[in-house]
Amino acid sequence: MVLKKIFLAVVAIASLNCSLFAQKGKEMIDVWGIRQDVYALENRITSLIKKDSVLSKMQELQQFNIIVFKYNNDIKKSEVLDLSFLYRLQPRFFNVSWRRSLKTQNYLFTETYICDSNGQLLSWGSARSIYAWRGAIYGFDDLPLVKLLLEKKADIIFCIGVFKTYIAMKDDKIWGIRNTANGLKEYSLEDFIDYIIIW
Repeated sequence: MVLKKIFLAVVAIASLNCSLFAQKGKEMIDVWGIRQDVYALENRITSLIKKDSVLSKMQELQQFNIIVFKYNNDIKKSEVLDLSFLYRLQPRFFNVSWRRSLKTQNYLFTETYICDSNGQLLSWGSARSIYAWRGAIYGFDDLPLVKLLLEKKADIIFCIGVFKTYIAMKDDKIWGIRNTANGLKEYSLEDFIDYIIIW
């Protein structure tokens, strides 16, 4: 199966072609120390796609992984405004185990979305498992969020553990996003501080 474009929401890449990394994304991938974890995650998702009876027959699938981070210390407003909080984020992991084996592996904790070549959302899940997309879940439609990456309006989208609350980056711009039952709400980082501080 050919995965023409694989998008990691922390930074856009194509079939592990590092030349497509946004510069800030390159920097942050190394700061967070997750380069090998990114590759392991992509390989795991590719393996899950190959095992899926529907997705395995499709070509040119697009994959989006929104990585969930943790922040162990209180965030100060000054750290948000000068972006220094980005350097203190820590990736979250979960363990995937196999029933017939004692073997387990840790994978980046993500929200994973898989689209066809036309941007139709087909599947969602994580490194544990992927499921057929059945439209909005709990009143939240994730397609507008995925479209920000699909249409290259954002190079990086990640979250720090608050349900449907994200940070997006495009070149030198950084802003906040909340995915609500009434659609995406976007905020300047300064206006978004109150949502970040509650983390």
